[in-house]
Amino acid sequence: MSVIDPMHSFLLGIIRCHWYDSWIQTNTIRKRTDKNERELDQIHDYLTTFEMPNWVGRLPEQVGYPAGGSLTSDEWKGLALVFCPIVIPFLWQEWYPKVNATYEKALTSWENREKQRLIHLTAGKAKKGDDKPSTKPIPQMHLSAPDNFLKLAAALKIILRRSFRDADIPRAKELLRDYLMEYLKLYPDDVKPTHHWRLNKVLKSYSTNNHSNGKIEVTFMRAFQKDVALHDMLANLNAASDVQESSTEDELLSEAVRIILATDGNTCGTVASLTHEMDQATEDFDARFSLGASAFTTLSRQQQDQLMKFYESSYPNAKVVLRAASTNAIDPNFLNSCARTFTHIVVDGRRILPSSSLNNASSSLIQADIGGRCYVGQVMSIISHAQRHISREITLLKIRWLKEKLDVDMRDWVK
Repeated sequence: MSVIDPMHSFLLGIIRCHWYDSWIQTNTIRKRTDKNERELDQIHDYLTTFEMPNWVGRLPEQVGYPAGGSLTSDEWKGLALVFCPIVIPFLWQEWYPKVNATYEKALTSWENREKQRLIHLTAGKAKKGDDKPSTKPIPQMHLSAPDNFLKLAAALKIILRRSFRDADIPRAKELLRDYLMEYLKLYPDDVKPTHHWRLNKVLKSYSTNNHSNGKIEVTFMRAFQKDVALHDMLANLNAASDVQESSTEDELLSEAVRIILATDGNTCGTVASLTHEMDQATEDFDARFSLGASAFTTLSRQQQDQLMKFYESSYPNAKVVLRAASTNAIDPNFLNSCARTFTHIVVDGRRILPSSSLNNASSSLIQADIGGRCYVGQVMSIISHAQRHISREITLLKIRWLKEKLDVDMRDWVK
């Protein structure tokens, strides 16, 4: 007996079959014509609006077309758990009334032709071709298809977690069973064994921009040498600041150099960038919790006020006070105005990058289960703060929590 792992059974098996065999190959989701864009192009338009964290597999721009190529397991996972559950109900809502009206018109025409054919046969006046019926039209889209796909996505959302509770298993089995039975009714000709293959796409998908015969290697080497020269210059400045007395301006320059060195990861355009991304992913994968590079910074007044509220509620016995506050204490415990600021945090193998931007915050979005309720927010900063009379350094995340948008019709997603 062989046990097929989730990657090959679900991602490269069921999901691929549903998308490609049942939707793309059958023209349920159609490609563009010379004059008109159709369902697949509508999906591409929706995909351009997504802002995704870096641990979610990106889809090729031409997914569904030959130019889009074959998808990796991570891309199939993103398609099934992130993109399609949002896009497919919208797609059906827009296109189903149109294609169903076309189908009903074609079906009515076929029924009328079939009646005439049977009349001709009965009266002995059969014409050429009346000996067998014409092909009966089949619906391009099934009304229940989005709900069927959402059952699969909900089941895989549970099954493909890093960990889940025993209490979640019956629900996952129920969703998967209902999906498979409905899929058999909707697409009986597409049920088949799972076959799969693996391709190493790291270098295969890398665009060389027609720089062959050694040109791409020269480009990589030149960029690499520039990076090395810049890094050496900064490292020498940093070393010099540690062995000689310096003015305030020199100290500011040294601090800027240390921050640049701590956060330097820009190897874009070189082979090192590919290796760096792979090393980062490998390093992060098994990490349950780790912090990135850090640099000491002076906290703003707003940050100090927020820290004061935290210490007053969580550590009231420490009696922390702001330096600007009036106090009668003999030995006041003034708030430490400096903290370490981190470039990122890794939680369960996912690298979260803080961002205060309202337009580009893809890798700063998090979901937290607090008291049995699910909350979604944007990580704006990550700091570690040491305070007198508190035994340990405390790591804190500043999060902008998102509010639920109540004026959106969610009936397609809550069945």
